[in-house]
Amino acid sequence: MIPKPIPPPYLDTRRMKKNGKYPVKICVPYKTNKYLYPVGFDMTEREFSSLLAGSNRKFETEKRSLNKRLSEAKTAMDQLEFFSKEAFEKYFEDKAGTTDLRECFENVIKTMQKGKRAGTAMIYDQAIKSFEKVKTGLQVVDITPDFLQEYENQIIGGEGKLSVTTAAMYLRALRAVINIAISDGKLDRKHYPFTTMYEKHNRYKIPAPNERKYNAGVLTRKQIEVIINHSFTAKSQMRAVHMIEFIYGCGGANITDILSLTEDNIVTFYNDNMKPVKLLEFRRQKRQRTKNKDKVIQHVYTERMQEIVSVYKKPGSKFLFPVLNGTETAEKKREKVRTFNKRINHMIRVIAKKAGLPNWESLTTYSIRHSVATYLFNEGYSINIVGDVLGHDSTKTTEAYKGRLPVIFNKVSNDLKLSRKPKTSDWAD
Repeated sequence: MIPKPIPPPYLDTRRMKKNGKYPVKICVPYKTNKYLYPVGFDMTEREFSSLLAGSNRKFETEKRSLNKRLSEAKTAMDQLEFFSKEAFEKYFEDKAGTTDLRECFENVIKTMQKGKRAGTAMIYDQAIKSFEKVKTGLQVVDITPDFLQEYENQIIGGEGKLSVTTAAMYLRALRAVINIAISDGKLDRKHYPFTTMYEKHNRYKIPAPNERKYNAGVLTRKQIEVIINHSFTAKSQMRAVHMIEFIYGCGGANITDILSLTEDNIVTFYNDNMKPVKLLEFRRQKRQRTKNKDKVIQHVYTERMQEIVSVYKKPGSKFLFPVLNGTETAEKKREKVRTFNKRINHMIRVIAKKAGLPNWESLTTYSIRHSVATYLFNEGYSINIVGDVLGHDSTKTTEAYKGRLPVIFNKVSNDLKLSRKPKTSDWAD
């Protein structure tokens, strides 16, 4: 085996910087070459000598930073059976061999950003920030059942803290990062902190959302009818009403899927009587990078839905709603959808309050998705049919909707068409 070089600290004095100092680097000598990697701070020659001698406490922060990078370089070396510049940089520059939790998260985030998964990358970024509120400088080995329980105790519930739903989302992101760390050999499987199907003792279980609170955020079909038949005159309020109707007609589709719809998603088929029927045919945006990306969702493109689109569709644009234009980066698309959804959610609560709904504070566009599931289950549709309507890949996902349904919901009519009183001023400002 070719001996691996030991990376020493190095002051790169080839060129002085404007601050009168030189960059501190790690030197990786190999054969006749010398590879230099910056540490992140600059020093004079005298300061660098003091740093190496450990004679000046003034440079404690720099010393910790340098030692951390040296440790990372050594870890990268240990991962290599044979040294090469490319293999070393994979572990050192890209931190592929790091056991630092933040850097493990950052590796995953970079991969997601390259795959245009801006939304998920944002969740992972928020997750690591949340864990660092409990403890900074976390290593993957620090993620124990005790730490996770402490995180739950400090972060979840109460004013200014996270909801169970948000915390559970961050914890699932952490679980994914830990699984990657185990797969990469950074953590022994015996230290896995989460419960599994076969291991529950002395393991941490990710909390489930409170069902009572969940049910408060579900709109019954009757409540939706109250909203769409209420008198609203403000344009912003009518826009929210129209979005509720349209999302409901699309089986509770995600707002990102709704705003991504174009003319290309409108198809025509002929029924048994050879009459043409328009459909909206689309694939879920969140499934574009999965093995199930080809799963197609179809919903009848009703005359009412066409009326709504005719109000908002811009001439010359292929998009049914004027929020996206097709030129956005993944990050910009995420930002536009999020901004629009935030405004619609606010207005849904405004109109729900005006309509006298007791649960108005808990309502969002996502409430409509659960409303569709609630209605279909109560009407006796099979879990497979409900899953197809919602666009689920697995009945396990659909089962979660079914398991949360309150038993007090009354049966409603036997089709999904909303009972809507005719109006002459639907589009009034």
